[in-house]
Amino acid sequence: MVLARGLAEIQSRAVDGKPVYAGSMALWDKGTEEVTCRHCGTRHIADYREYLLSNIGSQGCLKCGNELISWNGPRDYIEFRLEKE
Repeated sequence: MVLARGLAEIQSRAVDGKPVYAGSMALWDKGTEEVTCRHCGTRHIADYREYLLSNIGSQGCLKCGNELISWNGPRDYIEFRLEKE
């Protein structure tokens, strides 16, 4: 699993068990964004974290099952939910 591999790499960079910081950014910044399925138009809320290391993944639409989003970079999407109407 990419996330587990990335976490192991981050932990290996810890000094005396404490997180490593790069400039003003901690190990990750987190946020939320809206993602709309291009197949059925269903809106999703996606929580993400931005790591120092690259992450690869994809997520299917929670309604139709088609690919909603894919990523390859420092942003890692960790949770998806349907937007409340």
